[in-house]
Amino acid sequence: MGSDTRQGHGSDASREADWAALVQRIQKRMYLSQLDIATRCRVARQTVSAWLHHRRSPGLYAKRALLALAAEAGVLDETVATGDGSTARRDDGSDARQLQILMDQLSPEARREVLEFARFRVLRERG
Repeated sequence: MGSDTRQGHGSDASREADWAALVQRIQKRMYLSQLDIATRCRVARQTVSAWLHHRRSPGLYAKRALLALAAEAGVLDETVATGDGSTARRDDGSDARQLQILMDQLSPEARREVLEFARFRVLRERG
């Protein structure tokens, strides 16, 4: 659903965040099923399965929802994309650094949209 794209094996794929690892950490920390994550990201359960099996990567809206879930679950500091397609576990508690790595992987337009969404959420939560 939405603007999901298939991952290739070229240099773009190697710079892509490991969304599957992030989804797995969210599932483990929050005890969520694929259907639960799909509902919160407004995609089909099969789409979440495709993310977990590296057949697809989340679209922009789903990435924003996953980042919000990761922040809620407190797992942003646990998995870091290393730039070569692999991930490394962080122990320094750097949520800001993990978020920066994920944001760096977005296009400038997508980055602006994510920041606008974050501002909207902050304003809404402040009342």
